[in-house]
Amino acid sequence: MASLLSCKSAGVARSSLAAARRAMPAIGNRLMQLAPQQQAPRRQFNTKVQVANMGVMPPGYGAEGVPQYGEPPAAAAGQVGSPPVFVDFSVYKKQGALMVKPIKPTWAQTPNGGWKMERNGAMLFELANAVSPGERRYNWDKKVMIGLQANELSTILAEPDANHDFYHDTFKGQQGREGSLVKTLKWSKAPDGKAYFINATVKDTANSINNSVSVSMTPGEFYTFEQLIKFAIPYMLGWDTVFTTTSP
Repeated sequence: MASLLSCKSAGVARSSLAAARRAMPAIGNRLMQLAPQQQAPRRQFNTKVQVANMGVMPPGYGAEGVPQYGEPPAAAAGQVGSPPVFVDFSVYKKQGALMVKPIKPTWAQTPNGGWKMERNGAMLFELANAVSPGERRYNWDKKVMIGLQANELSTILAEPDANHDFYHDTFKGQQGREGSLVKTLKWSKAPDGKAYFINATVKDTANSINNSVSVSMTPGEFYTFEQLIKFAIPYMLGWDTVFTTTSP
């Protein structure tokens, strides 16, 4: 009798185990259906929304924050689409002030749909004398402005301790006007080696203007100036567009 009960119990156990095995796939599928509802929602990264929330789009992004690839050089140079951006490197001293501003190159479209640089970029130097000696207010109404090209800037950076003279005749080659508007910039190092001097002049005979401004630059200020110029030169020559613009 005991043997009979033991056999029946074993049979029931085997039947229950088999039923459990058969039910496992269904249970697993049900758990998979419930799992997404029980998991914490994943954080979604939306590049389009994140960039758009910056406000003003950085260069290379469209109005909705979507990266724009293959943009023509003219648009990359700020002529089309993107809002203007204004930056400068400034030095303020007791005798005068200096502001250096980058000027982007300009482009023109060719008949075959390509782009050609019309004019190289430049670095605009603006210098103004102090209103009175020792007073940090400056007479910007009589400032001297002169733009230096990439090769001229490279001349300074290659030999910053040497003297450099740059002479610009606005109407050079124009008969009757040549020499009427001349701008110069002189770069030199202080005798004690602790500063650099920038002297700029403008002579406009037609308007009876003859202004001269001199501003000093410390070694630390020169270091910043040097890094900015090195960064800017490829952009002034338009070389960045070769690697960021697709061929037509």
